Amino acid sequence: TFAPVFWGFMVGATEALAGLLFWLGLAVRPASLLMLFVMFVAALQNVVNAGGLAGLAGGRAHPIDFAAGALALLILGAGAYSLDRKLGLEQPAVSKPASRSAAV
Repeated sequence: TFAPVFWGFMVGATEALAGLLFWLGLAVRPASLLMLFVMFVAALQNVVNAGGLAGLAGGRAHPIDFAAGALALLILGAGAYSLDRKLGLEQPAVSKPASRSAAV
């Protein structure tokens, strides 16, 4: 039917686009949010097809691993050498200088 082919193509296009954006370091947080959603649906599908959480052996848990990586990228961002940082789309974390005065 049409729907599985369409959604399969959409997932493949999302993964290819997100991979390219991860590689470039551009729009990493929105791309990781999309990948987190895709991996959530894939993990849910694996749980349903495996008959519960006990059936996630033999590589069926890989979407959960990939979702953990996408969540880490969502939280941490692209990094210092990304295009996001070079173009000014993401600002570095500002650290406060240590106070040199002594408390009395």
